[in-house]
Amino acid sequence: MTQETPQIEPTENELVSEILSSAEASTMSEMDASSAADSEIPVSDVVEIAPIERESRSRERRERKPAPRRGRKSGSAIFERFVVIRWSGRREPVDDMYWAEATKDGDWIVVTELAQVRSRKEILTRLLELPPALIAIDVPLSYPADFFEVLKTEGISDWRALIKHVREDLKKNADDGIRRWIERIGAYRESQLEDEGPWRDRQSNFRDRRPQFLREAPPPYERRSLAERFRRTDHALRRVADRHLISPVQIGYNRLTKRYEFTDPQSQGRAALLGMSMLDQVLDTRDDVAVWPMMTPKPVTIVELLPWIFTEGERLQPEKLRARMATLEDRGWDIPSQAVDQAARNTDAQIALRCLLGVIMTEGREERQRRPIRDYQPGFYDDPQIKLEGWFYSVGYRSQNERTQDAPNKENGSEPRNASEGSPRESRTASQSAPQVEPAHSAEPKLEPEVAVQAAIAEEQPV
Repeated sequence: MTQETPQIEPTENELVSEILSSAEASTMSEMDASSAADSEIPVSDVVEIAPIERESRSRERRERKPAPRRGRKSGSAIFERFVVIRWSGRREPVDDMYWAEATKDGDWIVVTELAQVRSRKEILTRLLELPPALIAIDVPLSYPADFFEVLKTEGISDWRALIKHVREDLKKNADDGIRRWIERIGAYRESQLEDEGPWRDRQSNFRDRRPQFLREAPPPYERRSLAERFRRTDHALRRVADRHLISPVQIGYNRLTKRYEFTDPQSQGRAALLGMSMLDQVLDTRDDVAVWPMMTPKPVTIVELLPWIFTEGERLQPEKLRARMATLEDRGWDIPSQAVDQAARNTDAQIALRCLLGVIMTEGREERQRRPIRDYQPGFYDDPQIKLEGWFYSVGYRSQNERTQDAPNKENGSEPRNASEGSPRESRTASQSAPQVEPAHSAEPKLEPEVAVQAAIAEEQPV
């Protein structure tokens, strides 16, 4: 009888090693099969990968190219060139007058110039040689409509006759011509004086039982004038713009010289006369020029600009200005570093540059709360008051009929009809912050800058 040898069961380690060896064998067989298949590929189908050659990085600062703007939907602007003139009425040579210019190059906006101009003659020369463009100048281009009633006695009944008369008066001697217009403005001021009844002796008081004797009325320059100093477009922004909006007929009586003088520190009245005289020369020389909105747009269109609309009266610090310009460069704006540095150093240069960018954004429909020129309907140009007084660029417009229809709504506390025509944000600010008639002693509400701008501009809407 044979004795059976006992079978020894494999240990756990032996089982693991056997499994690994079998898996390794199967993997090697698959690799051999794949290598055999690869060996059958023709040599012509094999692509050699060239080694990557890394360019040596230069320590010099590379020129930064703006990335294409993403998600930017701009309207079809009718102008390809834009100019902003920072005007001055001071005596030459001036140091606060600037010329800012930009052009559209496909989808790019290129700021081509930001230069200081010393004389108004140089501005005139540039305007006479400028290709088709939209030109914004920060100077009043007309007077209140009530002032024209006084000027009718001299044969001045429309805006074109006004600037022609101004040019004739300033042609021989600017100072003498400006003096004549100050006298006209003084006569306009005294044409509507407040009637305060019988004048009594100011020396007497309520404790003095002596009879109060009537005295002669004070001279006209000491009495309050009721003549309108602001235009219709001024009233839309007067409360929020405050000191940044100056009337061109603002005068005061000088007791030393015993005559009226322009009293504003920016010489806005003098600047307005010099600007209107220059525009008459441009219109006489070129047929393709229009002064908006007294005339419908042409290839070269000149508009009146209020810088506060785009700057809100704030001067940006150099760091904040450079950061904002860098953001625009990433969106396809080519702004030279020299222009940014100049705007960071000089306030007037910064105003000119920021207004230039604001005009371009408005025409490209990137600033929705402002109106490009193409938004104004034919009824706007037919308004007789607009033909006389002019209008601020980018401020909305309502016809007189719409303003009359909205008056009952304001009295009832309801939202004006025109506010619903704008965006929801404009509608809300217009209904909350629209200017209203208040007593002279009441305090004016203080609004946040962004809300104040939108509320003021939304006060008027397109027809």
